[in-house]
Amino acid sequence: MEILQIPSKEDKKEGNDKRIGVVLMYNPMTGEGSIKPSKEFIDNDLMLQVDCLRDWIYDLDVIHDKGVKLLANGDSIYSKDLFKEEYDVRKTK
Repeated sequence: MEILQIPSKEDKKEGNDKRIGVVLMYNPMTGEGSIKPSKEFIDNDLMLQVDCLRDWIYDLDVIHDKGVKLLANGDSIYSKDLFKEEYDVRKTK
């Protein structure tokens, strides 16, 4: 897994046709999160939607479980280790 930048027109021209399916929103004051699907994702094929949702749920579960372990180990609550192994931030554009 890697952190991806928001796709640009150049990405699409190069054949890297990744699109935004959902945006994960959060409130830093309350710790509440929500999901906001893009119109394009809502209008897409049901099979694609459920397939992508399963992939995202798996990835989020892996990250969540790692975070719970970090907290249980007494690691800093501001640790960037939560995304260190799953996402190589050096690969971003």
